[in-house]
Amino acid sequence: MINKQVLLVLLMLLLAVSCSVPRGLPAPEELPYETKGTAFYVKLHDGSVYRGELIAAENDALYVLPAENQHPNMKRQSGVVQIPWDAVDNYRVYYAHGKSLVWFVPVYTIVTFSHGWFAFLTMPFNLIATLTAHFTSQHEHVLRKKDIAPEELGLFARFPQGIPTDVALQDII
Repeated sequence: MINKQVLLVLLMLLLAVSCSVPRGLPAPEELPYETKGTAFYVKLHDGSVYRGELIAAENDALYVLPAENQHPNMKRQSGVVQIPWDAVDNYRVYYAHGKSLVWFVPVYTIVTFSHGWFAFLTMPFNLIATLTAHFTSQHEHVLRKKDIAPEELGLFARFPQGIPTDVALQDII
């Protein structure tokens, strides 16, 4: 009977702790407010590429404000570009900057020497694990075409409900 009571108290304590709000989370008023759309990359069927800010994603077209520092093989154009959906081959949404774990690889490889003679056995595994963690962390904040439906792209745009009727495309900067 005592074992059941102890188990019940431990279970209640575990439930009480698991329902608490994490202390590390910022309050909503402390979060940054961003008025721009997300970074966006789109490749068209003809091979041309646009990279810039996603302005709007409507039923018939995407609206992208190309970045100023376009790659040389990307189309250069000033102002908002309207891209029909039937011309889109692939796209990517960069909704946050990935973490760089460059320091992670050499530090953990050097720490492997603390394994003594077993370092020769464990170093390749540590190197593979740290390199994998580094490369996957850089791309964890990217949504690809297979990850997000075209109907949901508007959630990441500057104008999630479409471009307002009183805003001209040439006025968007």
